[in-house]
Amino acid sequence: MHPKLGDWGNVPIDSYGVFNLASAFLCVALLAVLLRARRQNGAPSVDLTLLMILGYTALARLLHVVLSSNWEFFTRFSWESLEHGYWGGQIGFGILAAAYLLISRAPFAPLADALGVTWAWITVLHKIGCFLGGCCGGAPTTIPWAMTFPEGGQCHLPGVPIHPSQLYDAGAALVLGALLFIAYWRRRSEGRLLLWWGLGYALTKFASEWFRGDQRFIIVGSVSAAMVVEFAAASVFAFLLLWPGPWNRIMAWRERRSSGCVEPPAAIGRLASFFLGLAGFILAAVASSAAGLLFAWPGAPFLIYLALYLGWNLLGSGNPILRLVRRRLSDGRGASPSVLRRSARAVLAAATPFTFFGMFRPLFDRWGRSLGDAAAGTYLVRSVPQNIPVGNP
Repeated sequence: MHPKLGDWGNVPIDSYGVFNLASAFLCVALLAVLLRARRQNGAPSVDLTLLMILGYTALARLLHVVLSSNWEFFTRFSWESLEHGYWGGQIGFGILAAAYLLISRAPFAPLADALGVTWAWITVLHKIGCFLGGCCGGAPTTIPWAMTFPEGGQCHLPGVPIHPSQLYDAGAALVLGALLFIAYWRRRSEGRLLLWWGLGYALTKFASEWFRGDQRFIIVGSVSAAMVVEFAAASVFAFLLLWPGPWNRIMAWRERRSSGCVEPPAAIGRLASFFLGLAGFILAAVASSAAGLLFAWPGAPFLIYLALYLGWNLLGSGNPILRLVRRRLSDGRGASPSVLRRSARAVLAAATPFTFFGMFRPLFDRWGRSLGDAAAGTYLVRSVPQNIPVGNP
């Protein structure tokens, strides 16, 4: 309807991109609020937001490539090939979110419930973005509320009155989100709100598919790949709600993993960890940029940037920056982390600034852990050695 919201200088502002970015901000904010309302650690809000972005972009692009058999994407890759052709963002995010829920040691029930509520609300923004951009459009119709999309957008039938299928999906997600939010606040159906969201979304999305007009990845007749996935997902979620035995076993297993986690008493805190991470990035960026001027090869600044992060982390207790602020790097037992852990922390720490949201993870985490610390199982602690019980990774 409005594929472009305007221009920023000479750069057009894409409506779909703006609403997807807004959904990321909503995801991290709403998840953090819901988790804190249950007295839970807020760090998973950042982790799941980054997974959402990855699922809706990289995995959605990969799924489209596989279903369309566009193998030239791999053999003749170009950055322009990333601009179009996405399918199954909800599936991509679902795969990553399921893996995170199983791997994480955060209490399972409140995290899964908060994710169910948040997922519904971010879907509303995604579908509004689709509506403004013109993608995921409906079939031609003469109903009074039919929409006519202009030329220049992603609508497959510009100038033709069609079903506003994007608004059907957005409205259904809005109602589901409101109901799930009420249930979460009143502590109803605890541990199962994610299942209710999955069932509700699959059923309403299956219904709206019959009004779609773009006809992508048809399997037989009018049945598309999306319909098959939605029917299968609805069946699985309905089964788990009617016969909750398998879901209860998953929750019990995850609660046993969570029960052994104790807060590390020597963690340095959120603000200190955030500013240390920010200072490290600024130093690495300035040093690599300055050193890169001495080399003709364009990739030199990046390699120097990564080498600085690896060097600082591999120094361990000899890290001059940490010694200056009287801090040290520790594993969950209070000992110096292994080389493997320090290397993993370095790679994630170097990549964190480019994720944007990841930079702010220490402010959400109860122990002030960065993405690198969370992935490597390490902590920034005060330089005085202390015995640190295993923390919540």
